[in-house]
Amino acid sequence: MFIDARSQAEFAMIGHPAAVDGNVPVQFLTDRLNPESGAYAMDTNPGFVADVDALMARLGKSKDAPVFVICRSAAAADMLTEAGYARVYSVVDGFEGAVDKATGHRTVDGWRNADLPWTYTLSAPRPTPFMRNLFSGCGML
Repeated sequence: MFIDARSQAEFAMIGHPAAVDGNVPVQFLTDRLNPESGAYAMDTNPGFVADVDALMARLGKSKDAPVFVICRSAAAADMLTEAGYARVYSVVDGFEGAVDKATGHRTVDGWRNADLPWTYTLSAPRPTPFMRNLFSGCGML
């Protein structure tokens, strides 16, 4: 099982590994500006483990199956391990890798910079239960 744990916006707009089995965000981007970083704040996905459980069930996998997590993978791996997943692995350097201090761009290390297969192509959207609850009253889903 290969899970990209970034927000849907990052997954879609920055690209993702072509072989990923699913995008299950461990955090969601908010509209609140973090004054310390100058970036938008993130909120933890309270349904992360349940969403992974659902993906695993849909693909016929058990908690004993190996699970590889890319991006925000330390937090995601900790949550999955605490939930009883037996073999969780974090993909080092993530999708984009580190920021090049000379250019300020993410051109150092990472899945994409290692020329591993990646894409912008999305499969049919499958909103997570958290997203369905969040947007159901807005007429967006």
